[in-house]
Amino acid sequence: MSGLKQELGLGQGVGLLSTSLLGTGVFAVPALAALVAGDNSLWAWPLLILLVFPIAIVFALLGRHFPSAGGVAHF
Repeated sequence: MSGLKQELGLGQGVGLLSTSLLGTGVFAVPALAALVAGDNSLWAWPLLILLVFPIAIVFALLGRHFPSAGGVAHF
């Protein structure tokens, strides 16, 4: 038994992955996108979720296959 607890749900995993991909840009990018694209910039968020979701699924499958606390460094 590895002793690792599975306390992270799919929604939380997708949230963690998308914020790790965006980094601190999540605070600056919306304002810049609104200046450049106007109201169409709101479509960037659903598009981001659709694009990040398959990556989150892959990470979830890797996490189940390699249950190590090292995470991505272990893969």
